[in-house]
Parts: sequence; structure tokens; C-alpha cells
Amino acid sequence: MVKWCENLYLEQKMKKIMSFFMVFFLANFLNAETPEHTKEAKPLATQEQPQAAQPKEQDQENKKVLIVGTNSNYKPFSYIGMSFEPIGFEIDLINAIAQKAGFEYEIKDMNFDKIISSIQDESIDMGLSSISITEERKALVDFSHPYFQTKTVYLKKANNGKIKDKESLNGKIVSAQKETVFEKIASSIEGAQIEPFNTPDIGIMNLKQNKVDAIILDLIVANDYLSKNKDLVKFFEEGDGTEGFGIAFTKGKNEALIAKINEALEELKSDGTYDNLLTKYHLK
Repeated sequence: MVKWCENLYLEQKMKKIMSFFMVFFLANFLNAETPEHTKEAKPLATQEQPQAAQPKEQDQENKKVLIVGTNSNYKPFSYIGMSFEPIGFEIDLINAIAQKAGFEYEIKDMNFDKIISSIQDESIDMGLSSISITEERKALVDFSHPYFQTKTVYLKKANNGKIKDKESLNGKIVSAQKETVFEKIASSIEGAQIEPFNTPDIGIMNLKQNKVDAIILDLIVANDYLSKNKDLVKFFEEGDGTEGFGIAFTKGKNEALIAKINEALEELKSDGTYDNLLTKYHLK
């Protein structure tokens, strides 16, 4: 009986000791400090998040979508396609340039005579609309290197036997697009009455309806109209006296962008992309 009591006493004592150690172990485990490398991970992760966000914001600023003004009524350079979106040589060209130079852009269709003023007031970032580089325009905006050279042609009705050359336009009504080099050329014709139009479509319609005697157009654009209007003919051709077509920018504010675009344009000429576009739009 005594031995059984002693055994019971020892067993209870051992249980108390085990319970004490269990409580002690749990208390130390729960209150233990986080290991040193684990403590540092949280503050580092917390600090890195705002640092990672900052370059993203800067990238968004650097990737500003540039607004490109064009007049989509100048086939094959820029015109509205079957999807009702601007297409053409210049649209494909700016897309290829943007990929090389690394910028995003958006096309804004507008009247040609508003493009230069919109560049000046910075409502658009650049103008790409067969804009001839002239000394007068260079005083207003900056230009890229020329990307196309063209000629000036004069059209008349095929049955108009009175007009044979430029000199016979004296006393006649001559039409050209507003704010273009062709309007300047028309104004220089002695004795001619000038009738400007907003788009080549209107100019061609006026000529076909005998509202004007002749119109002046870019050679490439004129050829497209002549292929569809057999009652019209070309009777005179000359150089336009310009450096060619260039992309226009706000004066004095886009030196770095212009340099990138010029470099991209040269690369496109070197790698064959430019020639492929000329062939695609029958500009060779």
C-alpha cells in the first residue's frame, strides 16, 4: 500500500514537471524574436514597392502618346480606308518610324490648312500630311529630313482646247488647295483668278463641273484622279520649288525627337522598308 502511494506521488510530480517544461517551451516559442533575415525582409519589401512604382510613372510620362495631325484626303499618302481609318504611305511610314524610334502615336484627321497652326499652339505634336518644306514654313515650324520629293502638275478638261500650257491660264480660273505650295504657285500665274479648295476631291469636282478652268495638284495625287477620270488630262508639269515633304514640329521644342525620327528614317531607307512602302503605294 505504501509503495503504491509512493508510485502515485512520483507519477504526479513528474506530470507537474512535464507540464512546467511544456508551458515554458510554448511561452518562449511564442515570444521568440523573428530571425534576423526574416525581420529585414518585410521592411525591404515595403520600401521596394514605392521605388518600383516611380519608374513606372516615369515610363508613362516618357511614353506620352504623340498626336500626329494629317489630312486623310490625299491618296495615296493619307486617305480613309475600308475600315474608316486613315491609311496610306504616310500612315505606314509613321508607324514604321515609331517602331524604330520607340514612341506611341495617335492619328488626328484635320483640315490641311489647320495643321501648321495646330503645331504652333501645340494641340498636336507633329504634322504628317505631304507638307512641303519651304523657307516660309521653316520660319514657323521645324522639319524632319525630307521623306518624299514630288512635282507639280496642271489638270484641265480633256475637251478644253483653249488651254495648252501655263501661259494660256492668263484670264482663266485656276484652283489649288488652301495653304499649300500649289496655292502659292497659282497666285504667281499672271492674270489668273485663284479659286482655292479644301480638299482635292472638291477641286476635281469643280473642274469636272466647269466651275474652274484648271487645277494644280501634286503629281502622285493627280495621277490617281486621272486614272479614274478619263475626261481630265494633264497639260503641264514642273518642279514645286521645295525641299520635299517633311514631318513638321513645334519650333525649337523637339530637337531630340526630330533627331530620333531622322535616324529612324535613314534606317528604314537602309533596310529596304522605305522602298517597300514606295512600291506598295506605286510611288516609284
